[in-house]
Amino acid sequence: MKIVAMIPARLGSKRVPKKNLRLLNGRPLISYNIETAVKSGLFDEVYVNSEAEIFSEIAAKYGAKFYKRPEIYSTDKATNDHFTLDFMNNIDGEILIQILPTSPMISVKEVTDFTNEMINNNWDSLISVEYKQIACVYKNRSVNFDKLKINPPSQKMEPVKAYATVLMGWKYSTFIFLSCSLLIISFPTIPTK
Repeated sequence: MKIVAMIPARLGSKRVPKKNLRLLNGRPLISYNIETAVKSGLFDEVYVNSEAEIFSEIAAKYGAKFYKRPEIYSTDKATNDHFTLDFMNNIDGEILIQILPTSPMISVKEVTDFTNEMINNNWDSLISVEYKQIACVYKNRSVNFDKLKINPPSQKMEPVKAYATVLMGWKYSTFIFLSCSLLIISFPTIPTK
């Protein structure tokens, strides 16, 4: 089974410009997750996925490969699903683990536990979440409490799971199968194998 790690890095970030290149203790932010992925020893290949060549130098310095994504998948209209499908269509593998560079303190153990959870349970996809054990509202509707009753103490509330923006994993076969039909409708220029 070929397991690939992908660290996405768009240079054109809007909220925090060039965030993946920002220095943290004298090193680019993205370097920490590259180093963690490589040190884990789990992956057949570790890639930085970006439209910007500057990341190829950083990838090489910390032991990873570089995948130059097409510019179209680095715009504000492109989603994580778009550039992941493009990556899978061009880099062979069976399992893809995405590690976001905006979580530089993730440990080798966390990456290992996540990856082993996916493999050992034969999940088609797995997403890291954090539990929010507090009253939550979505679109002005209560999620985990009854607004017509007295709220219980937060420690007794049903936790809501929020995406932790750290790790995501997919089986190539399932992701490609499900994504091709859905994404082509919303973004018709996606090339497929």
